[in-house]
Amino acid sequence: MNEKKKHGKKKLFISIAVALVIGSIVFFYVKELNDAVKKNMQVSVAELAEHDIKSIRAYIGMMWDSLGNIQERMNSYHCDTVEQTQERMNLECATSDFEFLCLVAEDGTVYTDKYMTYSRNELDVLSFFSGGKDKTIGIFNDKMRVADIKREMVLYGVRLNDYEIDGIKFVAMAGMCSKESVSNFLSVSVFEGSGYSGVIDHNGNYLVSEVRTTALNRQDNLFTRLRHGKFIGGNSIEAVREKLVKNETFSFQYLDTDGVRKDIYCKSIDGMDLTFLMIIPANVLVKQIMNFVVMSMVILFVFVIILIAVFIFLYYSSQRVNRISAETKVRNEFLTNMSHEIRTPLNGLIGLNHLSRVHIDNKDKLEKYLDKMQSTATYLLSLVNDVLDVAKFQSGKVEVIREPMCIDTIMDEIWSMQYNNVHSRGVEFLMNRDISFPFVMGDEVRVKQVLMNIIGNAAKFTPEGGKITVSVTQQEEDANCVMTTFTCTDTGCGMSPKYLEHIWEAFSQDKNSDSAGVKGTGLGMTISNLLVRAMGGEIYVESELGKGSTFTVILHSEITKTIPDIVESHTQYEEGTEPEAEDSGREKKKSFHILVAEDVELNAEILVEILQQEGFTVDHAANGREAVEMFRQSPPGEYDIILMDMQMPIMDGCTASMEIRKLDRPDAKTVVIFACTANTFQEDRDKAMKSGMDGFLSKPIRVSAMLNKLERTLRGK
Repeated sequence: MNEKKKHGKKKLFISIAVALVIGSIVFFYVKELNDAVKKNMQVSVAELAEHDIKSIRAYIGMMWDSLGNIQERMNSYHCDTVEQTQERMNLECATSDFEFLCLVAEDGTVYTDKYMTYSRNELDVLSFFSGGKDKTIGIFNDKMRVADIKREMVLYGVRLNDYEIDGIKFVAMAGMCSKESVSNFLSVSVFEGSGYSGVIDHNGNYLVSEVRTTALNRQDNLFTRLRHGKFIGGNSIEAVREKLVKNETFSFQYLDTDGVRKDIYCKSIDGMDLTFLMIIPANVLVKQIMNFVVMSMVILFVFVIILIAVFIFLYYSSQRVNRISAETKVRNEFLTNMSHEIRTPLNGLIGLNHLSRVHIDNKDKLEKYLDKMQSTATYLLSLVNDVLDVAKFQSGKVEVIREPMCIDTIMDEIWSMQYNNVHSRGVEFLMNRDISFPFVMGDEVRVKQVLMNIIGNAAKFTPEGGKITVSVTQQEEDANCVMTTFTCTDTGCGMSPKYLEHIWEAFSQDKNSDSAGVKGTGLGMTISNLLVRAMGGEIYVESELGKGSTFTVILHSEITKTIPDIVESHTQYEEGTEPEAEDSGREKKKSFHILVAEDVELNAEILVEILQQEGFTVDHAANGREAVEMFRQSPPGEYDIILMDMQMPIMDGCTASMEIRKLDRPDAKTVVIFACTANTFQEDRDKAMKSGMDGFLSKPIRVSAMLNKLERTLRGK
């Protein structure tokens, strides 16, 4: 009995001892685990905070740089009036990442890119620059609703020096964009969605909160939230506010309205009066400790996976920032090239205009200057067309048509348009043809555009004494289709193998020493490649540095026996219908009456004078409503053709065309109406046709093409 008692006491002692050892081990294990988890969480918070802060700084710095670039370009525009300055700001805003641009005068008056002006009492932007800041960022809310800004926005500002327009001294430029643009650079949530990150200013206003969308005129404030909770550890709103103003890094705990304890980590963003914060519920720590106790190895594995995910996230976020920086650099380089390309011919046009005025009595010199002005203006038009073409491809609005075209005619026109360009550079220009099926289906304009791009590039990069050879051959694919191959071979500077890998990319340009002096937008080959692919063809290039290049374009086309209109008109002339004497032709044209609907006075004056010089009787309407009334009040059959601009005040051209077609008179349905407009996209053409128009003339007007179209129409009448 005593032995049993002794044995029982021994077992109890051992059990207690084991329990104490196990308890001690568990205690120290949990303690060390708790410390490890806390340290791990602190490291994770610090890493996430540092990454997000770098992302924010990079993005804000990029926006400040963008404002600085806009400021530099504004300085170069030499605007004389505030209205001109606002117009330039409107254009800059349209091509930037800002939704709203403004200049701030010395007295606080705000001049916006929307052509509006506000006093400081109405729109206070100047206060953001208090304390002599050169750069500023803050949260803007149009509480008075004078500028119709319906949501909180981020305001970026830079101080201006010596910037004065029309007697007004401007001290700052500001740009605004949505808060969402900043939130894209932050982690949406952390610690499995239990916590979140944000950015606040010294007043506690959220630049980015856990709610990533922006409500209309809703202001989100940290201090407002804290007032509804309770601080832990003796902190207060005033203490937090003081630390924010001092740009300190600190943390504190508080209970929210649901009784959940939360840890708030705050880190200032240097030089920006902003603070990054991360809010994490306290139960996150408890959950992680319990999981480690229950399944240490499993959690360790999960932790490793989380770390890997974090590093992957950091890597891709870094890649995203680098990509944005690279895209910004490419865009800035493109704008620089565009500025050079546009300013150079504009300088030529201004100079030639001056010389034309000086030598207005010297017919030979005047004709030479006018020819050069025409050539320069044509180049400017092609430059604008290149940019528009790229925009259309990027938006998926590719315009490729299929209609009868003549390969021989295309090659004749290419030769005619490029001969002077090539020979003026001292380069030999040869053209070889082996055409079995001259009439095929295709897009003549686009084919010429591709060939002009390729031959134009060959001319630019082929030195004096070189040679450019253009060849076209055909091979029958079946009874209905033919493969047409265009090749352009030059003896120019050639291209490096590295550049050939990127030749079809937008804005790409070779940087070898032989081509360094040749400037361009870097869009020609991109457009050519996109056009050829859109037409179902192929385009290839072979080149060797210092020995020249060969471009090959292959098109697969349906054979047609239909003769294109331009070939028919040439054929009729060649068959013996001699042109009438110029004076006789003009006398006959006087019997034809044309109504020109154009709201721009200069355009109308030019168009009316051209038509009158050709012998037509011309009337002018300043808008669509006036055109309808002039037609309504005219005798039936008075007008043979109406040239209708599409965009006009009071009534646009399409509405005016529909109104004319609805009139109760015999010629309302038969009078010929041509759209004469700068709206050249396919949807614009479709809209014109649906409104009842009969044809389309695009601006800038090609006079010869317009007169040819008018004469063919009137010949039919």
